[in-house]
Amino acid sequence: MAEEFKRGPEESPEVRPVRKRNRKAERKARKAQKMKEARKNMRRGGRLAAFLAAALLLIALGWRLRELRGQVEAARQERDQYQVQVEELERQNAALSADLEEGVTSEKMEEIARSELGMVLPGEYVFYNTDS
Repeated sequence: MAEEFKRGPEESPEVRPVRKRNRKAERKARKAQKMKEARKNMRRGGRLAAFLAAALLLIALGWRLRELRGQVEAARQERDQYQVQVEELERQNAALSADLEEGVTSEKMEEIARSELGMVLPGEYVFYNTDS
């Protein structure tokens, strides 16, 4: 027993195995704490990655929406141009239908000959605009 007092109570043979177990437990506890912190950091990183992925997805969708709006506007302009052409062709069609209902007259034949074939009667003068 005299040796126990010289070594101190913490180094007695009975206490030493408990101390070793405590060191092992402390190492396990430190390791568990590090793992817990690592998991927490991974969760933070995962949240950041998810946020960045969502932000990138929203930016891509916004860009695509912008492109689609441009295509819609171009299609509307094209539709308006076709509508103008349809109206012009309907007017021409109505004029031709009216001509057919009138029948063939000498006045109509003369008008067509003058406008499309360039007919000029003797004694008439024709002036052409050369500016355009």
